[in-house]
Amino acid sequence: MLDIKWIRDNAEALDAALAKRGAEPLSAALISLDEKRRSLVQSLQDMQSRRNTASKEIGAAMAQKNSDLAEKLKAEVAELKTTMPALEEENRQTDAALIEALSSIPNIPLDDVPVGSDEHGNVVKHSHGQKPGWNHKAKEHFRNRRRTRLARFRRCRQDCWFALHHRQGPARTA
Repeated sequence: MLDIKWIRDNAEALDAALAKRGAEPLSAALISLDEKRRSLVQSLQDMQSRRNTASKEIGAAMAQKNSDLAEKLKAEVAELKTTMPALEEENRQTDAALIEALSSIPNIPLDDVPVGSDEHGNVVKHSHGQKPGWNHKAKEHFRNRRRTRLARFRRCRQDCWFALHHRQGPARTA
């Protein structure tokens, strides 16, 4: 998954890399989602800060026996408490949408990767050795499994015989 900070700094590079892969440019949509998420986080933090300072002011107003100011501040705190959950839910939805959008972006190719529509557009730059060829007919998968299971059974049988005769000694007759 690409970092949103890198996308904000290199929006044109992302769009060019996605164009190489045949995908639509996404940087503008991603940046707008990120800006929306950032503004929601900022407003939530401002509301939380105001609620905390208003709560402290309520205590100070009660200490000075100023009940009118205390009631006004209590009403403000109650209003903040009712509006904050809706903003938190919107923030969660926006964050989830941003993560979903970021995780759906394909990997961007390096600059030296040739542009092609499919695997036939690939260029072989280097090959080492020769490709191995099949000089026998391929076996069915169940035949290979049966052979390896039988070999394991034989090996286990040999190990058990060895343990029986060499650890305990030969069997004694009475």
